[in-house]
Amino acid sequence: MAEVLKAGVAQPELARLIPPWPPKPSAEVEGRMLEVVRSGLWGSTQGHVVEALGRRLAALHGVRAATCCTNGTIAIALALRAAGVRAGDEVIVPAYTFLATASAPLLLGAIPVFAEIDPATLMIDPDDVRRKVSAKTRAVIPVHLAGAVAEAHAIRQQLAGSRIVVIEDAAQAIDATHVDGRVGTLGDMATLSFQTSKNVAAGEGGAVLTDNAELGDIIWSLHNAGRSRGGGWYQHDRVGWNLRMTEMQGVLADAMLDTLAEMDAARAAGWKSLAGLAEAERLPVQVVDPARTTRHARHLMPWQLATARRDKTLRDAVVAALQAAGIPASAGYPPINRMPAIRAEVAALGGRPVDDLPVTEETAALSWWLPQNVLLAGEEVHAAVIAAMAKALG
Repeated sequence: MAEVLKAGVAQPELARLIPPWPPKPSAEVEGRMLEVVRSGLWGSTQGHVVEALGRRLAALHGVRAATCCTNGTIAIALALRAAGVRAGDEVIVPAYTFLATASAPLLLGAIPVFAEIDPATLMIDPDDVRRKVSAKTRAVIPVHLAGAVAEAHAIRQQLAGSRIVVIEDAAQAIDATHVDGRVGTLGDMATLSFQTSKNVAAGEGGAVLTDNAELGDIIWSLHNAGRSRGGGWYQHDRVGWNLRMTEMQGVLADAMLDTLAEMDAARAAGWKSLAGLAEAERLPVQVVDPARTTRHARHLMPWQLATARRDKTLRDAVVAALQAAGIPASAGYPPINRMPAIRAEVAALGGRPVDDLPVTEETAALSWWLPQNVLLAGEEVHAAVIAAMAKALG
């Protein structure tokens, strides 16, 4: 191992050692896909694959209902709409997240209000949520980051008795658990994503989970042009849209659920390997691994500088060194409350920009991520990761 750390691995060779994501489908999965294509039953109102996938997702997360839809962004919008969020309402979201957590409320004309994150978890701070609640607040969206689980249950408890709903954005945390319970049971609803990079990938796709049967029926109706279960094809009992998943997407997502436990174990082993190597080399870095997450989905491995020289220049040097070595590292999210397009939309809806988020700013400046296919790579790749970090850190 020490020899690998000293010598390194040439970039083209290293790239070949990092498995692709998503993984190549097996012959069995290709056969299932071909069967659906040949059947002509491509839409979820014709076939049975997506319906079965929804039941499987609900059972996996211990909830009554899961409705599959076009993508994760739409899943959030569906959950908000089902909760009664309308134009002008406020939705509290973390500023350290993917754009969709804020753009989904904007799709409904609702105003995202940005909350601070907890430096120990990099996820939404329940104390700042409490400070950001107003008479116009209608929902809070805690985001489960990198496969760890946010304090959604604590937020739900502090809002008990109010009209405010809690929607878990679990795009990166399928089948993760927290000391307070499973993802999907910690809020009123939860959303998943099956976009290409996710642990369960179908190219695109999403789902909304809920343990509330009434909300489950509303979500199903909204995603199916306002129809009701058991009603006629042209019976539209509410305004809805065609936001359904295709049967082909359903095959891909269902097949990846078959290997989820195996892949979770492999991701966990890779995480342990990388963290152990960094500790052995005494690198001035820390891995963000929230203690109250009891089953981590390990979608991403977030790192931060842990040195007196905590500056963005050094972080950028680490990312550049990793990328130069052929490692697909990323600097992660910028603060979305700073994005000009988001600020313009919020202002147009009468909202006020939120700027005083120092933890979010520091996190965005000092963090970097390793994607799951690096976790799934072998010892040689992990050694090269540590060597590149060590070189950048001097």
